[in-house]
Amino acid sequence: MSASPHAIMVGGMIQGVFVVVAIAMAITGRRRAPEAAIAVGFGSAVLFIYAHLLPSYFPAYQDSFVSGPRINVTWFSWISAVAEIGTGIVFAIAGYRARRPSGVNSVVQLRPQQGVSR
Repeated sequence: MSASPHAIMVGGMIQGVFVVVAIAMAITGRRRAPEAAIAVGFGSAVLFIYAHLLPSYFPAYQDSFVSGPRINVTWFSWISAVAEIGTGIVFAIAGYRARRPSGVNSVVQLRPQQGVSR
């Protein structure tokens, strides 16, 4: 953690708060939970890719694993990065799937119009 710029540490904490809120929304069945999952999931994945997997364009806002100085980047750093990105994508996909109707609940029940006989 001593190798990460201050902006990355603050950004990670803010992202963590958003994740906790989105998970709490999903668990409690809030109406906007799927949208929160999509935004937080894809947003987390994109920001994590930018912060850790792209070359350093703005060193104060990145802790790149692929360009220098790569202080304390180990195999565990890579596994946790891939896991975080994958989890964000899975969370977003779950939110997307929760938004679209499926199964019995998605069938539109048509009522016969009055005066029309079958």
